[in-house]
Amino acid sequence: MDVNAIKQLFVKHKKKIGGFFVAVVLMMLALYLGWLITLVYPVILFFVFRYIGIKKPMSRVALGVGGIVVGTIIFFGIFSVLWADIPSHSFESSDNMLKATVEPYTTSDYQKNFTISVVYNAPTNATLSYEIKDAFTLVTIKDGKVAGSIKGNTTKYTISVFLDEGVYFMNLSINNTYVIVELIKEKPSGLFQLLFFNQGIMAMGIVSALYVMLTYAIHITKAGAMRVGGYQPPRKESEKESDKNEENQGVQEPKTEESKEDEKQSDG
Repeated sequence: MDVNAIKQLFVKHKKKIGGFFVAVVLMMLALYLGWLITLVYPVILFFVFRYIGIKKPMSRVALGVGGIVVGTIIFFGIFSVLWADIPSHSFESSDNMLKATVEPYTTSDYQKNFTISVVYNAPTNATLSYEIKDAFTLVTIKDGKVAGSIKGNTTKYTISVFLDEGVYFMNLSINNTYVIVELIKEKPSGLFQLLFFNQGIMAMGIVSALYVMLTYAIHITKAGAMRVGGYQPPRKESEKESDKNEENQGVQEPKTEESKEDEKQSDG
């Protein structure tokens, strides 16, 4: 296929190509902004397609669902690369009494240890309990207790653990206060699989279903309103010409004096 053919193809389908591109970008933006925006995505995309001029429901569905799938894959691909090596991240209990900082938060280096620095906002001689579970099987990997050191009005604890590749939850608790932290050791490819096959597919399914239902619901409602209102679609020129011919055949030409004399003679 030469360049001119590609240009002609692009010009011919520029609305659909533009609509698909917009669907992909909007899906990525919706996933970035959060679940609430993701659920509003079908409405936004519907009006975008309407503005662009993509009217057929089948085209809207095909382009919209395709954009949702591609946008989700691209988003989680980029997210996995950016999220694979984050130096540290902090977690805090709901009562603000317990704060834990994980270093590294995520890593693709399978030889690294995780160091968890915990601060309890009160002096205490109580030990800090911890339990590490696999995030997907919820099987306990490690557990234990550590003593702390009082520094002014706080008590500090340090935990160092080595874990195999995977995603883990770590529950830290002391004096009826607890906080849950995440420990992630995965390469970008593994992280993509974990995220996409757990969150990505769910997001694609929900958003696609909402978008398809919205598109066809509006189409069916609009078609029903047209029928109830007695709407008649524009008639073709050939149909108009046919109606004119029928009307002309039904109208008799006015009779002249000669034609009247001819009729009298024929009657005589």
